[in-house]
Amino acid sequence: MKSVFAEALIPIFGAGNDMPGMRGLQISGSIRYDDYSDVGGTTNPKIGFNYKPFNDLVIRGNYGTSFHAPSLADTTSTADARVQIYLFSPFRAGNSSPFDILRPSIFLAGGNPTLKPEEAKTWSLGVDFTPRAIQGLTASVTYYNVKFIDAISVPPITSPVLYSDPNYASYYILSPTLAQVQALVGNTPLNGAPSLQSLYIGTSPYVVMDARRTNLGGVQVDGLDFNIGYLRPTGFGSISASFSGTYTLNRKSQSVRGGPSSDNLKNGEGRLAMVAALGAKLGDFLARASLNHRDGYPILGNPSQDHVSAFNTVDLFLAYDLGKLISNTLLTLNLDNAFDQDPPYLNSSTGYTNGGTLGRLVSFGVRTKF
Repeated sequence: MKSVFAEALIPIFGAGNDMPGMRGLQISGSIRYDDYSDVGGTTNPKIGFNYKPFNDLVIRGNYGTSFHAPSLADTTSTADARVQIYLFSPFRAGNSSPFDILRPSIFLAGGNPTLKPEEAKTWSLGVDFTPRAIQGLTASVTYYNVKFIDAISVPPITSPVLYSDPNYASYYILSPTLAQVQALVGNTPLNGAPSLQSLYIGTSPYVVMDARRTNLGGVQVDGLDFNIGYLRPTGFGSISASFSGTYTLNRKSQSVRGGPSSDNLKNGEGRLAMVAALGAKLGDFLARASLNHRDGYPILGNPSQDHVSAFNTVDLFLAYDLGKLISNTLLTLNLDNAFDQDPPYLNSSTGYTNGGTLGRLVSFGVRTKF
């Protein structure tokens, strides 16, 4: 691979201001060219600006493109190329018979020599507000827009969305015949069964699925990132509060480039993810409590359930500053998921979704700087 990179920075200050950091406009730009021996060349520009109309406010924006070539492991590696066979079927469509769990499942896994590079176009526009009238307050909001095409990934084989989203229909065959399975598998090594024919003795496979790395069309998403923070000194130390997260306005995906789009917010994706925190410092002690929220979302293709609930957890943090004995060193105590909340229930083979399942987690540590 050969790469050429160039960058430029053009400051344009407002009338009467000739010092960096004062009011004015700053424009930056760069361009990168990469030449890959197997997938060709690509040129990707980026341009951005910061505009400070007055001291408390900065308006910023950027636009750029990017390019990511598949790795050798994604394309030509044969080390993990295999047919993984399970003698049962835990991942099924929502309307499948309960007895289908006793049927085999066949998954083609590994690299894919037909992969194309990933490409993306991104742009954003945001503001940063730090009012001098309210010392310690900072606020920012950013609108982002990302168009990602030919994303390298694998089909969501563990999600019921796979069977309810028509974009994924080309990646699996339900109740496949032996001839269909043989045509897909070819000479790829088998793992989990002596032969394909053995899977048709007294039963038959529930599904054969191409779960190799592939270009899954793309994703187009836009939304708002936000952050509000406040830090106030006090007679005993300080208090702090923050509220940050992201709100998705639109999210659409394609399993095949140029194919139909699916609205992910109507099937399997929530809009809001945020963290609200409150903290204090009292002498050498620090404490913080955080509320984590992940929005619920609708689901399709599950006859017994049409919605997944939101997931909310509380994390607690306590620290003691050993600076009087050992400089730049803290003793820490973390209590994650303090109320031991279970993730929302999903009536599927996985059982839980929209969050982790570790439960309450307590950890002690020492944090230092050298």
